[in-house]
This record gives sequence, structure tokens and C-alpha cells, in this order.
Amino acid sequence: MCDSYVQRLIRTDVMRIDENIMTSLKAQSFRDFIAWLSLTPYREHHVRHSKHRLRGTTQWLTNDSCYVDWKSSASSSLLWLRGILGSGKTNLISAVIDDSLQSTDVQSPVLYYYCGDAKGHGGRCDAKDVMRSLLRQLTVKNEDNFEIVEQVHLEFRRREARGKVGTGDVDKLEPYECTHWIAQLLQTDEVIIIIDAIDEIDVTYRHLLLKELTTLRDDSARVTKILLSSRDDTNLGQWLEGATELHLQASLTQADMQHFVNHCVSTAIENKHLLDGRVDPLFQSELESYFLDRADGM
Repeated sequence: MCDSYVQRLIRTDVMRIDENIMTSLKAQSFRDFIAWLSLTPYREHHVRHSKHRLRGTTQWLTNDSCYVDWKSSASSSLLWLRGILGSGKTNLISAVIDDSLQSTDVQSPVLYYYCGDAKGHGGRCDAKDVMRSLLRQLTVKNEDNFEIVEQVHLEFRRREARGKVGTGDVDKLEPYECTHWIAQLLQTDEVIIIIDAIDEIDVTYRHLLLKELTTLRDDSARVTKILLSSRDDTNLGQWLEGATELHLQASLTQADMQHFVNHCVSTAIENKHLLDGRVDPLFQSELESYFLDRADGM
């Protein structure tokens, strides 16, 4: 009788895990769960970058062959967007995220992370938090209703219970464990992962993330498209050997830089910050050319 009851419980748990059922938590329980998984406000980071992106810029990217091939690929692929400091990488990443969110099938997740906005102690981004945040984006289905995927919450509860009988600490998920859960929760044929400024992760811990991204890319169960951005970095070059590279050179970003310089000069004149706003068109044009010549693709 007892054995039969236990077997029914086990079958029920298996069915619940297979179905990826949702559960709604109370506010405090939800906050505890998020604090355990990842507190990084990834959505707020993106909204800020998207809002501040100058209208009319980044349009060249949609016609670039490297990006078009990556976006339309029917197989897993990795695109590395690299360039010098100030070349507009984060601007481009925000545009790619917007483009992916708008054009991707509703059932295909778009997971993203801005490393430059998530610096912790020592001014560096935590490689482990990147993976935990990606998992959070799959796990939390409705933040307003505190709705999450139940089996990840059960994992938290198990660790929480172990902590209460031990040191009191709740062990966080390691990157490889996040990869396991991400693979378990993905029920689509395609997923897009976009990570900005990966060079902001200390080189000592960068491998913790890159290994897991490689594992996800090489998983034959689905098409995984990954886009990473960084400054030029020899260590990353070794890890990303074989990836398609899109090197941001002045020839590519010239139009964006022209647009940016014109906007800055016009705004300064309009707000009367430059010569009290009394600037004739010829001098304004000369100023714009001066700044553009010295920008050198930045």
C-alpha cells in the first residue's frame, strides 16, 4: 500500500516536470526565488539602451551579410561583433535584441544580457550571473502575477531546505546546472542568445560562461543562435575561433557617426549651449566635419 502510494507520487512528479507547468507564488516567496536565481534587471537595462538609441542609426546592420546570414541560418551559429571602445557595439546589440523580439516567432525565446550594466564587486561582470539570468528569463513567465516554472522553484525549495539543516546558506546554481535547466525548459526548435560586452567578464572566470554557451550551441536538439559583442580581445579570439566575425570598422559605422555628430551639434545649438545658439550654418557644418574627422570610427 505504502509502496503503491510512493509510486503514484513519483509518477505525478514526473508528469509535472514533463509538462513544464506553472506555479504562482506569493510576493515574498517570489522575491526570495529571484534573489536566489538572479537579481539583474536585464529588462530595464535593455529598455534604457533601446530608448537612448538615436533614431536612424544601426540601420546598416540589417543589410550586412554577416548579420543576415546569422539571422536566417537554419543551423546553430555564433556571431562575434567586435570593435574598439566607443564604436557603438551596445547600440547595435540593443537594435538586434529589438529586431529579434519583434521578428522572432512568439514561441522562440530571445535571451539577452548586458555585461556592462551588471558589474559587481571589482567592477567586473559575474560569469555565473549571466547564465542564471538567462535561466531566469525562461523560468519567470509573468512577473506581475509571480508566475514561474514550477520545477525550477522546486529545485530552489530543495536547496533552501538543505540550507536550513546546514549552514543556513542556499546554494546557487552553477553555470553547468543552468545549462541543464535551460536545455530542459526549452521546448522550441530555436533559441536566440545575445550577450553584450562579454569582455567585461574577468578573463579568469570567462571560461565558465563560454563553455556553457558552446554546449548550448552544439546541442543538436534545437537551433541555437548566439551573438556576442566585445572589444578586440586575444583570449576571446581563442575561445571564439571559427565563429563568424563582424569587425566594426569606420567604413561600416561612418553613417551612424555622422548622424550622431550632427545630432550632438544641433542639440547643443538648439539648447544654446554652443555660442549661445548663434551659429551660422557654414560654421555648424565645419564643426560637424571637424568632430567627425577626429572620431575615427568611435
